[in-house]
Amino acid sequence: MRIRTQFIVSTATFGVILLVVAASLIVTNQRVEETNKQEQLARSLVQAANEIGYLSSAYLLHRESIQLGRWESKRASFSDLLRSLEPDTPQQRAVVSSIKTNQERLTAVFTDVRAVLESTPQDQGNVLDPTFMQISWSRMEVQNQGMIFDAARLAQMLRDRVDELKRTNAILMFVTLGAFGAFLLANYLLTYRRALRSIADLQAGTRVIGSGNLDFAIPAKRNDEIGDLSRAFNRMAADLKNVTASKTELEREIAERKRAEAERERLLQELQAKNEEVQAQSEELQAQSEEIRAANEELRLSNDELAQATITAEEAVRARDEFLSVAAHELKTPVTSLRGFAQVVLRQLERSGDLDPARLRQAMSQIDQQSARLATLANQLLDLSRLEAGKLVLTKQTADISAVVAGVVTTLQRVHPRRDFVFRTQEPLMVLVDPLRLEQVITNLLDNAVKFSPQGSPVEIMAGRHCHDAAQVVVRDYGTGIAPEKRAHIFERFYQAHGGEWYGGMGLGLFISHQIVELHGGSIAVDCPVEGGTRFTVLLPI
Repeated sequence: MRIRTQFIVSTATFGVILLVVAASLIVTNQRVEETNKQEQLARSLVQAANEIGYLSSAYLLHRESIQLGRWESKRASFSDLLRSLEPDTPQQRAVVSSIKTNQERLTAVFTDVRAVLESTPQDQGNVLDPTFMQISWSRMEVQNQGMIFDAARLAQMLRDRVDELKRTNAILMFVTLGAFGAFLLANYLLTYRRALRSIADLQAGTRVIGSGNLDFAIPAKRNDEIGDLSRAFNRMAADLKNVTASKTELEREIAERKRAEAERERLLQELQAKNEEVQAQSEELQAQSEEIRAANEELRLSNDELAQATITAEEAVRARDEFLSVAAHELKTPVTSLRGFAQVVLRQLERSGDLDPARLRQAMSQIDQQSARLATLANQLLDLSRLEAGKLVLTKQTADISAVVAGVVTTLQRVHPRRDFVFRTQEPLMVLVDPLRLEQVITNLLDNAVKFSPQGSPVEIMAGRHCHDAAQVVVRDYGTGIAPEKRAHIFERFYQAHGGEWYGGMGLGLFISHQIVELHGGSIAVDCPVEGGTRFTVLLPI
């Protein structure tokens, strides 16, 4: 067998073995990944089951609709996770079936308890039979703990399966290394027996021929590549013998070749000189072309800058005109109201010389509200001027963010006694902020929530920790919401998302709030939940 054929056969054999082992490794790795995903789903089931148990107990104790909604949502999420499981052993399928059974039982128990609680009037909720409460909680806890136990057991079974697959993977790796070592050893032995010995004989023959014995013939024992090479050496020695016989002819041929080489070198140098000349001309043309291209690009950039400057100037003029119109209207309204109530008081004084306390109180209240509105407009204009000049300076100090928000909520509750402000907070959280500026941001968000939501709808406020290095304040209303195409612009200066309806304002509140939050190193974002309304989220670094 020829060496090439032997090499191809051995390589193909090793390749087949390697492909089989590699395919096994790939399949095993895929099964490890799939089993890992199933294990994560099982651990998510454990967490979801714990949350369902907590929500069940919370509803049993407080009977709040929001807890019922969260229970239903978590149960649906648990069912989705359960449907995502793909057990591949009878034991796993049995555990999944047990989880489904416990879930159905827990749902049935919770439905029964819910029916009893809903049939009991709300004012009698605190006198329910304690025995009934204890039994209901125990029934739900038994099913919930069964779900938790089965989910944890399934996660452990999947973890054991992953470990088993990894051990199989390691065995396949060792098999691959062993096969590679055996392939190297077999190739070495075959090469040594056939190739190395034949090459040694060939080297010995070439030394004899190289010493001048051109009549020596290297023995060609095998019909393979080494044998072909030996025969080629023998033919070369015969040809060399014929060449040496005509030494004079060979010397003449060498001289002719030298002259041809010299001529070729001369022509090559001339060609190289011509080439360098052409290259220099080409570089000069390229430089001129680059200069022309640069000049064209500079002209294009100048035209673009001129067009952009024109657009910017037109937008600035339009923004100025819009601002002057809005500012004139906003300032005119409270001034007109102040003047009207002042004239009413003066006319009553001129007629009777005395003032009705009720009318005087009403007039003074309106004058106070309109003067406060004027002060707010003036402060917004002053803040805008400071922001544009870069002179708005924060006076930071460590403050409890929950206490700051609670103070704003208390103040606005007095201003809007018929509005329901729902404030939720966690433990006290100290943050380095400018309390007055933070109050300004929260006040603006709450004013907008009241302005753009119907009477009787609640305004929800939440303050607390967002993550380990950030605090958050969330303001949620159930009003008109903001169109998706307008959300990206609501933090722009003078922009009003509800410009087609007259709600008042100059479009500066959210712009100033956004700038103040950014000066704190934080962020403010807006979204509209599917349930309706608007939700603003303020994040501040801790």
